[in-house]
Amino acid sequence: MFNTSSKTYYYKYDLKTNTYKTIYYKGNNGYYSDGIVAKDGSGLYYTDRVNGNYNLYKIKTNGKP
Repeated sequence: MFNTSSKTYYYKYDLKTNTYKTIYYKGNNGYYSDGIVAKDGSGLYYTDRVNGNYNLYKIKTNGKP
């Protein structure tokens, strides 16, 4: 995960080739969290605060919603 003042980027890192690929990014609204990869590698889970509530999201690691 990498944060700028306006976006949070989530990357997939390949240990064999030492390369990474952006799998998802989102605009920052003042809150962001580290992601956790699903045990089977199928997705990335993260939380985000919206309207005072924290929500849990899953992003597929192929970059699609």
